[in-house]
Amino acid sequence: MILFKIEKTKISILLGILIFVELFAFGSGRILTVSGGLTLRMLNFGLMMLLSLWYSFNKRKVPIKIVFFFSSFIFLQLMGSCIGLLNGARSLVFIDIKLQSYFLSILFMFFYISDIAKVKMVLAIFKYTVLGVAISYVIYLILMFNNILDFEEIYKLFSVPKDFMFRGTSGMFFYKGFIYLPLLLLLYILEKKILILPTIILLLAIFYTQTRSFWLLTFIVIVVSIVYKLKNSNFKVSTLGFAIFITLLFGGFVLFSFFYNGLDGDRLKGDSIRIETVVQVIENVNVLSLFVGHGLGVGVPIRPVHMEVAYAEIFHKQGVLGLLFWFLLLIDSLKMMLVAKSEKNTAFFFGISILLIYIQSLFNPFLINSMGIGFILFSYISLFRINQNN
Repeated sequence: MILFKIEKTKISILLGILIFVELFAFGSGRILTVSGGLTLRMLNFGLMMLLSLWYSFNKRKVPIKIVFFFSSFIFLQLMGSCIGLLNGARSLVFIDIKLQSYFLSILFMFFYISDIAKVKMVLAIFKYTVLGVAISYVIYLILMFNNILDFEEIYKLFSVPKDFMFRGTSGMFFYKGFIYLPLLLLLYILEKKILILPTIILLLAIFYTQTRSFWLLTFIVIVVSIVYKLKNSNFKVSTLGFAIFITLLFGGFVLFSFFYNGLDGDRLKGDSIRIETVVQVIENVNVLSLFVGHGLGVGVPIRPVHMEVAYAEIFHKQGVLGLLFWFLLLIDSLKMMLVAKSEKNTAFFFGISILLIYIQSLFNPFLINSMGIGFILFSYISLFRINQNN
């Protein structure tokens, strides 16, 4: 019996490593292909669905709030699919369903992350996986900047997956998996003793992504961490002095972001496309679409499939109901963060990290793809277990 429990624990750990390392390290999930069009993330998703069914058939109890979000998601997808089909988006409906379907893994997350020990185990996987990504990127940059690697060869290698976007010809690039770098920075800063080397590596990696939205998240992480640590240390500071400090800090960030001349590539085109997309979404609003959207698979002329601004896509395809679903999830997450009585630092990390994903989704659609959804569900269930532990 004891041997069986040990083997079961080993299998559980290996399962966690397989699913979460792939999620945290391999971007949108299209990099690791198993066979043909089947990717490892698809395979992992299928495994999670099978395990969710197995746990459900064994009458494992699921809290009402988890059932609510699971059922609401299915309802929104069915409604969006029907409206999309009625609006003639037959070939694109499945693409949208596939993109957001990772939310169904909420049941697996609930069953797998069953207690605080599992929360800490998956958090450790996140910590070392994302740090490994940051270290790899910094080492790669050192090799590139010293002309040890050839840019043309690297470009050929990385240009096939759509997860990479090069910043000029120096070797720097945006990688979708880099979304976790600012989140890991928050985790390190919240520790009692800040580890200098990993923090420097993360800051270097974030800077050389040459991505303004990641810089914004890093700025928010630093400010929020300062406020949180000062509050916990009972540090006294006048409201006026604090307001001046934050204003100066934010002003410095804005000046750096807009006048820094080291940015490679034309960012104005991307910015104008985002603005035009939002304008076209507003122009297409009618009384019915205001509440339920135009349906899955229905885009706008400038973005017929997906949009950079996640909220514009959610509103256009699923209306106010779609936005309400995601913001209810955010509100409940922040509520659980605020009422946590144990593991407060960890709860704070999860709550703020979810908020950061939502902020990043103003610029990139992380909220409605597996990278953002997977991390949000992991954080949400972890917050639930921390509060359950109270």
